[in-house]
Amino acid sequence: MQNEEIRLEEKLFEVLQELGLQIERKEKNEGRITATDPDRNGCRYHIRYNVEILEESKQEIKIPGDQKSKEVTGKNSVTCVYCNSTSINKNGSQGGIQRYRCKDCRKTFSETSSSLRYHSKLSEQQWKELLRGLVEKLSLSKIAKKCQISTAAVWQNKRKVCMTLMQLYDKQDKLKGGVEFEEYYTSTSFKGKKDPAFFEKYNKAALKKNGIEDVYIVICTDYTGGLYIKPVCAGVSKRKDIENILENILEKDTILMTIEDDKYSFLTESERISYKKAENLELTQNVYERLEEYYSDDGRRMTATKYLDLDFMLFWWLEKNRELSVEEQVEKLYRMISNNNGLENATRKKIRHRELGIDTRGLIPKNV
Repeated sequence: MQNEEIRLEEKLFEVLQELGLQIERKEKNEGRITATDPDRNGCRYHIRYNVEILEESKQEIKIPGDQKSKEVTGKNSVTCVYCNSTSINKNGSQGGIQRYRCKDCRKTFSETSSSLRYHSKLSEQQWKELLRGLVEKLSLSKIAKKCQISTAAVWQNKRKVCMTLMQLYDKQDKLKGGVEFEEYYTSTSFKGKKDPAFFEKYNKAALKKNGIEDVYIVICTDYTGGLYIKPVCAGVSKRKDIENILENILEKDTILMTIEDDKYSFLTESERISYKKAENLELTQNVYERLEEYYSDDGRRMTATKYLDLDFMLFWWLEKNRELSVEEQVEKLYRMISNNNGLENATRKKIRHRELGIDTRGLIPKNV
């Protein structure tokens, strides 16, 4: 029996590793594993199991984001959101959502108690209408009208969705093979800022004088469907900026292609990648055109620089799922906000007081 327990435990460890989790600690006597997910900023998972009942039933371990799932064995797929205990009882339902009581800490919770959906006053129908508006790239006012809520509520919940995506997919894709690299610039914007003293120092003339009137954005694609698109810094890019980006997103032996030759000539010195000039970059050009459409109305829908990285995170997700129908995208997003237990809740305060998601060169405050 002891050999069988060891075999089952080893199988469980293998499954977790196949999911891309790095096991930090194994406490076999207590039936507990601590693992982290490097693809999601080291998000930590505490997994408890009972070897004796591993063969009796199955559960599905779900990793936030619907990106990784695997059938493994166990007794109960629900764990306490407060202490991670699996010793729980059903405790009625509320609004059609099952509630539970933990035998260890005695607290009650539902399967969505730490999710974005749980902390919202919107109904399921309102949430799906809001998400449909995001997928269809409607203006905030049109979404507000469809959901029968205020424009401010739409803005806030859109930011919460974007921050959830950021926690799940911040690193985006690792690119390999043939990779197209393109630049994109948009104006530095402090839309929504209402401090006259701030604009005395950081008006358009001052930004232009310091060479930071624009935000530098990178668009990279490969031929396997990989995509990386992020705002990087204020002002024109420097060699160090490009080197840091490529070091983090490119696999070894990648062939990097750009249109401009002289600016990227230093890449010929790289031992990790090959570099060549291309006559056109069709993949990145297509992404760029869809990005222009995303910020239609002559750029009037472009968000403030403070939230630009969040908006690009949503655009990245929409690009990655563009083969799905609108309804399929809505359902996928809704599952994400309903089942993202374990992620930090994006409160209004955290949204308002977050730092700029770009390198400001020390010329703009990180908190604006």
